[in-house]
Amino acid sequence: MNRLIKLLLALSLLLTFVGCTPKDETVSSVVPTVDTQVDEEFSQFLDDYVIEVVSQDYLSTHVYFENPSAYGIEFTSDEVNIGEVEYTQEDKEFIEKTKEELLSFDYELLSSANQDNYDQLLYDLDLQLAYMDDDMEYLGSLFGPMSGFYSSIVTTLVDFVIRDENDLNNYIALINSLPDYLDKVIAYTDKQAKSGTLMINFDSVLEYCQNIVDDSNGTIYELLINKVDGLDIDDSSKEKYRLQIEDAYQNSFIAMYQGIITYLNDLKSRNINNELGLANLPNGKAYYELLVKDKAGKDISVEELEKMMQDLLVDNLTVMMTIMQNNPDSYENFDLNMHTSFNSYEEILAFLEDNIETNFPSVGDLNYEVAGINPLIANSGTAAYFNIPAIDQSTPKQIRVNTLDSSLDISSLSNYVTLAHEGLPGHMYQYAYNYQNRDGLFAKVNSNLAFTEGYAVYASYEALDYLNDIDSNHLALYKANEMIIYAILVLSDIGINYYGYDLEEFKEFITQAGLQLTDEGYEVQYEQLRDDPGAFIPYYAGYKQIVDLKEEAQKALGNKFDEAAFNQALLDSGNVPFMVVEKHVDNYISNNE
Repeated sequence: MNRLIKLLLALSLLLTFVGCTPKDETVSSVVPTVDTQVDEEFSQFLDDYVIEVVSQDYLSTHVYFENPSAYGIEFTSDEVNIGEVEYTQEDKEFIEKTKEELLSFDYELLSSANQDNYDQLLYDLDLQLAYMDDDMEYLGSLFGPMSGFYSSIVTTLVDFVIRDENDLNNYIALINSLPDYLDKVIAYTDKQAKSGTLMINFDSVLEYCQNIVDDSNGTIYELLINKVDGLDIDDSSKEKYRLQIEDAYQNSFIAMYQGIITYLNDLKSRNINNELGLANLPNGKAYYELLVKDKAGKDISVEELEKMMQDLLVDNLTVMMTIMQNNPDSYENFDLNMHTSFNSYEEILAFLEDNIETNFPSVGDLNYEVAGINPLIANSGTAAYFNIPAIDQSTPKQIRVNTLDSSLDISSLSNYVTLAHEGLPGHMYQYAYNYQNRDGLFAKVNSNLAFTEGYAVYASYEALDYLNDIDSNHLALYKANEMIIYAILVLSDIGINYYGYDLEEFKEFITQAGLQLTDEGYEVQYEQLRDDPGAFIPYYAGYKQIVDLKEEAQKALGNKFDEAAFNQALLDSGNVPFMVVEKHVDNYISNNE
């Protein structure tokens, strides 16, 4: 799909999609009358909530805390595991109890920061309770191509940070817990099969798992065994741990993937799989409505999301049409495969670090490392990712870049945008700013995917402005082309999972939108959207809401608008739902009018 949209095929969309935009409801901005004691009690309530949640999940503890014992969190090796698959009645009771306790605080007596925290926690708790509703049971697949456990476990093990010998013992216990986790996955998936909500791309998952099994004692084994070498322990201890990891690898890790293959082959033979989207499943449309509210970071309907993406599409078609009319030579000479002069990831990030302070607040010098994702475990749908850093982190922040053939050209403009998204001024910068400027565990640990990813998309395209040696019209066309493609993908996601498009209807929609794929390409894209419903929504619904807020601020403030101050208002919100972000932008506008 990475090709320029032909405007003549798409001009009719301008007439089709132009219409009135529904007015958004925002949280009112009132300066609170703070009761210090109540505010401190609320802060303690939030910290206690975070510690209680994290202490039930070893992996979350390991990600967010280098030294969990400083927060009263301790795990023994026999308590270490990957986690749970299903909500329990105890989980639901805990969420209900937490919500009841939250509502017992007087919102008006809290500081503005804690009012933000209150809004976010209530939003999150309500979402969790909605997912726990009986009508939503067994509608979330564990085998999605972008989010499936079978690939995320590999990434988790490969990127797992070994800080000391205790971590190494827990790491081995984590690997050994995999067969038990598979039992939980099978139990959940069997319930999906019985309830008619099974939706798995068997061929894709089986191919991935078979590649892992066929590589026994190969690439992944070496990546795991190398975890031992970084520790400052004697050689005999290292050899002991290598043997333990080898045993865990063969008898737990490989055994789990062999178990997945056996189970899925049997399940596939029963011909009970759904080949269409969520709309074809019992309660599937209601589940998709919930996904939209979750992944858009705001309580909006599917129809409102659809309108949002139609507006994004029209906005960027207008950009392309304007350039075509005003700068026809630039338009005709445009080539998507543009290149920068950079020769390494580190050079790109150093350039970005030198430039971001023109329109983003400073976070000081950041300690980071960039490494490739091994081709065996790389997902073709993932260009790169940033590992969430520990709150008390002393080790370098980690950016991982896909090393598949399509991503190998370091000088490509797409690679520059990817590094800006994951690094500076995207995720790495965003987390650094949040950790430096937000108080309390809750504000640092809790996040909202739509704002987090929407911000990173926004930041990565802001970084195009730093490239003075590339035609600005070409950069604008590149960005507009990307936005058009992803707006169409989100609209296709809605079509498949809410309106029930089959493959032929999807082809017709894509073709009418001005895109052309191969027959195989249509099928692959359809399956991705079907098997990972809503995957692109956080990125582009989040982005669209941010640019709309920016346009609102520019219109209200005119020449008083300051981009760096606006970006600071965004970042000062924290990683929160958009009702909180809107409140911060409203404050920025009112304070500068």
